Amino acid sequence: MMNFTVAKVGKDAAVAELDGRIDIMDYHDLRQQLGSAIGAEVRRLVVNVAAVKFIDNSGLNALRDCLHTLRRQGGNLALVQVSHQTEMKLKLLQLDHVFPVYQDVPTALQWL
Repeated sequence: MMNFTVAKVGKDAAVAELDGRIDIMDYHDLRQQLGSAIGAEVRRLVVNVAAVKFIDNSGLNALRDCLHTLRRQGGNLALVQVSHQTEMKLKLLQLDHVFPVYQDVPTALQWL
């Protein structure tokens, strides 16, 4: 089961915290919640996945969809605190070149 929180940071940025397992059952909820978090004002979204114990392809696809939405609006999305398992899955799916990945939230916000 996935848990999700989001907090607005500054004028055009937000930080989303994901927790738990993210799989096919969470795909629509994750897309909807990320879409709601973006809204009209957020152009930079940092997604902290440090507490994610498992993420499958559908979870990564939901994040990719959100990334594409933000980029169409002139924004971007970054992942922070990516686990080894998630990093390997990103590489396997060739998404490691799609998502900017940073060690921490402040660094990600600085570079987005």
